[in-house]
Amino acid sequence: MKTFACLSAAVVVAVAAPTLACSPLLPDTRTSVEIIRGSRPVEVTAQCAFTNGGGSDNLSGGDAVDLGNGRVAQSLLYNNVAVLVSDCQSREATMFYAPVDESKGPFTTCGPTDFLTTLGPDAIVDLSAGATLTELVEIVTPAGLRETDPIRALNTAPWGKPVPRKDRIDLLCGCKLFYPDSPGAR
Repeated sequence: MKTFACLSAAVVVAVAAPTLACSPLLPDTRTSVEIIRGSRPVEVTAQCAFTNGGGSDNLSGGDAVDLGNGRVAQSLLYNNVAVLVSDCQSREATMFYAPVDESKGPFTTCGPTDFLTTLGPDAIVDLSAGATLTELVEIVTPAGLRETDPIRALNTAPWGKPVPRKDRIDLLCGCKLFYPDSPGAR
């Protein structure tokens, strides 16, 4: 009797395990006016985390992190896929895409399997390195991070125009939190 119960449980577990399948992303066929009308405003927490960013409400970011020396960072686009780094003294910001951890497997139809950590104690690079953001770019690029313009990536609609104010991400939000007297906080 015990053997039958264990066998039945094993069969149920094996049958109950879902199969994950990825499907291709379908192009958004709405007009720019339809996208803007249907868009919700960005929601921002006291720690600068946000949701509903961009014209299509598809961008989100984690809490701002103080990197020291007038710099702050936020993980973007799901955890550790990208990171926004802002210099509160110069009022500049840059964004890096994290490299894929190839030991976790290849790209799948759903995208990369895992990204290396860019923030926290397990970070692959020190995002506070360099005296300027330009120097930081030179330091972290050999580690596999790819730089991109945060205004274009976060605050420009797919049709090339700036997103409406309600959909814009404050690239210097963390400055207001950690460096309230800095130029970036004003």
